[in-house]
Amino acid sequence: MQRFKALVQAQTTLLTVLPLLLGTIMAAYYYHHVNLGKTFLLIFSAICFHLAVNGHNQLSDYRRYQNSTAAQNSTNNIIKSFDISIPWAYSVLAILLLLFAGSGLYLAYLSGWPLLLLGSLSFLVGYCYSGGPYPMSQTPLGELVSGLAMGLNITLIGVYINIYNAATKMKTL
Repeated sequence: MQRFKALVQAQTTLLTVLPLLLGTIMAAYYYHHVNLGKTFLLIFSAICFHLAVNGHNQLSDYRRYQNSTAAQNSTNNIIKSFDISIPWAYSVLAILLLLFAGSGLYLAYLSGWPLLLLGSLSFLVGYCYSGGPYPMSQTPLGELVSGLAMGLNITLIGVYINIYNAATKMKTL
């Protein structure tokens, strides 16, 4: 369990849950509608995605710096510090991505194509943060872009899933 928590940096999941809860509170306050089933499914999906992105970041950094002596001896080298095997790490990421994709696609089915579009944009930012030859995390704008994606996108998704089709269910004034 320690290796899992270290690989995916489980302590950071609050960074995903807070904007989602903000979106849910906004939906409740402004639209007087909350769909608890979709909200809990979104929390599950968002946490799986967040953990997968963190794990991907750890693996990408390990591969990128594995030949660096300073990186090998660094306490920030989670893969080496916790003796995490690469195949096990990839298995964990695959399971998290399958859980995220399955729950996310089901939510998109329940809530419409805008959610699929926003989720795909979030996935793209999450991958580009640490993936590819020029990851965003290595640029000055990396944290800004990922912060906007997390702060705005997750909040917007939190509002959207709670108000989708709510107008047909709400009483008009």
